[in-house]
Amino acid sequence: MINENDLLLLSLLRQGVPFVNRPFDAIGEQMGLDGADVILQIERMRKEGYLSAIRPIWDHRFFGYQGAWVAMKFSEQSLEQKLEIIGQHPGVIYMAQRDHEVNGWFYITAPGGHDLEAHVRILEKKTEAEKTLFLPIQRILKGAGEMRVFAGGVPEQVNQTAGSIKRTGETKLTLQEIRLIRLLQEDFLLTDEPFRRMAETLAIPESAMLHLLQGLFQKGYLKRIGISGGSKPDSQQNRFLVVWQIPEEKINFCAERFADFPSVISAGLRPAAPEFPYTVYTTVESKELETLELLILKIADKIGHWPNRVILTVREFRKTAIRYFPRELDAWWVRWKTLADPAFI
Repeated sequence: MINENDLLLLSLLRQGVPFVNRPFDAIGEQMGLDGADVILQIERMRKEGYLSAIRPIWDHRFFGYQGAWVAMKFSEQSLEQKLEIIGQHPGVIYMAQRDHEVNGWFYITAPGGHDLEAHVRILEKKTEAEKTLFLPIQRILKGAGEMRVFAGGVPEQVNQTAGSIKRTGETKLTLQEIRLIRLLQEDFLLTDEPFRRMAETLAIPESAMLHLLQGLFQKGYLKRIGISGGSKPDSQQNRFLVVWQIPEEKINFCAERFADFPSVISAGLRPAAPEFPYTVYTTVESKELETLELLILKIADKIGHWPNRVILTVREFRKTAIRYFPRELDAWWVRWKTLADPAFI
């Protein structure tokens, strides 16, 4: 049973761990506890499921990262083996089999400076995919995009419209800051002096480590280190991918109508293909498929009865949080870039 002291700790962790030598002592001062008791309370609440992992909360817009859905067609017999090859790419954060003739779906990410489509074409050649749909977001119609962070490691929201957000001033990340970003994505240490331990890993003084943290915060990359403030998704609801074939001149009209449906969590415009003419991708919450069908009819009554299709997820093979600037990505590119078309290099 959660108590008032637990609720206070949750509130303080949502505000963020202070960037000081002994952050849990600082939190304990606000609770009438010492730092060791705070750490014990965090460990207990994590075991009981009341507390998610302590982690950095980034402002993803400013990393210049790119992300896109990709669907590839494989035989049923080879699908799992092909997705295993795709999963060796360090930027692939989600993989699933979907009930569609193009059955292998994944979400791929890469930092700015990489040509995301080149990475996809390499994977296409490595897996000998029969067909590939490259589906980067062209415009967000509702929500912030499908990549959101939940406790437990559901894929993160990424800046899918690379270059659409401009920063003022010089904010380029230094090599030392990138090293720190990599380190912050590891499990946050529940110890008296976690930042000193990080500084030792980076082989720098603790004062320099705290200065780097403050710099990431002031530049806007790092919001805080703590827990997410959002509530957990309704366990009674399932999320379904519903795609629509909507004429370009009706997109704005439909986007306004999606706002009338809380069950439409997100909507985005993506490129069409001759064999897959759908351009509007919506994530819709519903308890079951039968309820979803009724909901789609209600949406269609508002936006127009355009051709649509539910793309059911059969199996999920990977669902993990994005990792920024993984060392493995550059090594992967160096090893496989010869498979990319010359136009992409």
